[in-house]
Amino acid sequence: MSLQQSSAPVFDLLPDELLDEILRFFLIDALSIWLQGWVGLSKALAVFP
Repeated sequence: MSLQQSSAPVFDLLPDELLDEILRFFLIDALSIWLQGWVGLSKALAVFP
């Protein structure tokens, strides 16, 4: 509870555009990592049918 209260003002200071850019960056990063893991898993399964 105290963590959320202390971090809230920091996000209020950030412009919405910057927050959107950060969120989009993390989203794309997570998606690419997930896709790489999926491709790696597919290759591993193809090696061991």
